[in-house]
Amino acid sequence: ATLPAEEDYRRFHPAYFQGDLQLTEEYDVWRRHPANWIGQLRACHAAYSRYVGRDAVSFEEALVGLVRLHTRCFMETEMVPLLDLANTADDIEAFNVETVEPKGRPTRLCFKAMRDIAAGEELLMNYQTDH
Repeated sequence: ATLPAEEDYRRFHPAYFQGDLQLTEEYDVWRRHPANWIGQLRACHAAYSRYVGRDAVSFEEALVGLVRLHTRCFMETEMVPLLDLANTADDIEAFNVETVEPKGRPTRLCFKAMRDIAAGEELLMNYQTDH
């Protein structure tokens, strides 16, 4: 599986919509809500660019990264792209990763390798766990 490309998000995601979404301020978190994710990203990117200089990623690259992160949120858990791409298998012996919650971060999940994983090997986890 692959992540959507920036062009894909441009077709449907509110972060890329140029017109009026006709959303109340409460729901327009990308522009009008006090969270103003795009405004915060612009400020953060400007500071980052001053610090890093010409090696900085572009604002557009930062925006697509932020969109990818926010499209993988469920309630209080952010599923970074790696986490939601793991598959499962019928054979319990095939599982090579499990999810764990870092101490003090109950809304975060990480992978823990159950054995050595070869480069290019598919990540397989048990979807039936209680994590």
